[in-house]
Amino acid sequence: MNYRALEASEYERFFSMMKEKTGTYLEPTLAAMGLDWSCLRDMVCAVGEVRVVDQEGVPVGFVWIEKRGSRLHVHGLVIDPVFRGRGIGSLVLRDLESEFAGEADAIELGVHDSNHRARALYERLGFTLAETRNDVGFLIFRKSLDHDHRNAV
Repeated sequence: MNYRALEASEYERFFSMMKEKTGTYLEPTLAAMGLDWSCLRDMVCAVGEVRVVDQEGVPVGFVWIEKRGSRLHVHGLVIDPVFRGRGIGSLVLRDLESEFAGEADAIELGVHDSNHRARALYERLGFTLAETRNDVGFLIFRKSLDHDHRNAV
């Protein structure tokens, strides 16, 4: 798996995939946070970085990350529907663990409480429920990083 910075021409694809993946739950969640899609677009440009996930030269998804103090926060991980179910999301999260071991104490991510497939993936990968945000319907999962992870791989 290879990663590169999101180019300006790819933002629309990233947003359309986010909308498709999140279905009907993201808009009410954004509203509860006092945001809308326009604000989210501005955040993407200003907060953290969005990477294109490439497999053998083919863009298969996106990951939006931000370093928050001692934690790496994954704002979004979206895989093109054509490529879902092939272990790409697992690989991306494992790659982030390897990359940020020694730089971050933990990786955290939020998932809507209705997204059972994503929750199962995160739990399989060793993430545990750290916080419940009932006000926006999100669960925050976290996984501690072993600072010697790079040496163990």
